Amino acid sequence: MTHRGRRRAAVHESRVAGRLRRTWLVIAGSAALAATAPSGVAQTSPAIPPADSSAPNTHASASATDSLLPTGLELGDVLYLPGLFGLRMPSYDRSDGVSVRFGPRLALPDDRVLIDALVTYRSNLGRFDPSLQGSVTVSHHLTLHALAERATLSNDDWNAADFTNSIGALVGGADGRNYFRADRGEATLEWHAERSDEMLGATAYGGVRDEFSQSIGPDSGSVHSVWSFFGRGDRGGALRPNPSVASGHIASGIAGLTGHWTSPEGVYAAAKIGVEVPWTSPDGAPFAQITGDASLAFRGFFDHAFTLFAHVLATDGATAPPQRFSYVGGSYTIPTMALLSQGGGQLLWLESMYVIPVHALTLPYFGAPAVAVRYVIGGAGGHSLPDLTQNVGLRVQLFVLRVDGLIDPLTHHTSIALSGVAPHF
Repeated sequence: MTHRGRRRAAVHESRVAGRLRRTWLVIAGSAALAATAPSGVAQTSPAIPPADSSAPNTHASASATDSLLPTGLELGDVLYLPGLFGLRMPSYDRSDGVSVRFGPRLALPDDRVLIDALVTYRSNLGRFDPSLQGSVTVSHHLTLHALAERATLSNDDWNAADFTNSIGALVGGADGRNYFRADRGEATLEWHAERSDEMLGATAYGGVRDEFSQSIGPDSGSVHSVWSFFGRGDRGGALRPNPSVASGHIASGIAGLTGHWTSPEGVYAAAKIGVEVPWTSPDGAPFAQITGDASLAFRGFFDHAFTLFAHVLATDGATAPPQRFSYVGGSYTIPTMALLSQGGGQLLWLESMYVIPVHALTLPYFGAPAVAVRYVIGGAGGHSLPDLTQNVGLRVQLFVLRVDGLIDPLTHHTSIALSGVAPHF
């Protein structure tokens, strides 16, 4: 199944589930309106009226709305609530607290138009952030994307999945990202191609980005922290300050390439690279920045596996503003270093693992544990890279739990950490 085919299948499944959820919501919503509307006040029809509704203006409203859609389509065919009744996957961090996203999706037939209109509530800020994201399929290989949002952003989301970082922040206050606030808009044109067997694919994009950014807490004077089981009030945990950013405007051109390849023997490789060249920055200093990621996986002896991941950030010209810095240090990147203790516009990080499943210890429902030999090297700095730090050690993982033990062979600093990962079914 191709990239477009997978997306169509996912949208179709979500549409079906959305229709079932929408029917339930309309019934409940109509009952609530009937029970709570004051006497003598006309009841207005819900945004997606039930087909048999007898409320005043219901049929007129539906006809007016459907007249804007292609012939033969109704609003219920294209507007639905993905996730759980429109609720998307929440996240948790030391700046926003709980972030809960809600909103509908508009999807015209064949997914030629997709629009997500979301509102995100951030509990620690007490704010509702709007966002509007959409795509229009121009041709078989071209798609136009647009984004407008007010959000809490991070350049460190490459180092761990949202689920993993949320668990770390909730349990131990170990939030592996730094954050800033921004109003951001983007428009890009994307070209994509993929073989029918999905063994080879590539994407290229180019466009513009406009951003107004500012700092967000915790800062050095903060006394209130989000809740966590451990690490509350700890300046190295839930109260760890976010680095200040240069408040102001960044307008830039952006471009990038992504690609993936799978061999018949099971070797998998993927890479992506992004370039940003601003013409407006807070201090007016020109710079250009390249961000790259790469991964490689293949089978070793027996059913063993080798994996490699790399992330690089390179800045040319003047020093980039702090909202374009990225950081290493801590259990997600270099465990023997303090959490995000090195950062800047120059960064290199690489991790390789040789994974050995232990089938003799297979447990019902949990599967077989795995032992991995792990090697990590990396560092980050403002104008240039520092001496790189190495870690070597073992990882033991069972289902969603893993234990890492690593040592820096130069300083003999050690790290032993328990963490959780998203389950794979």
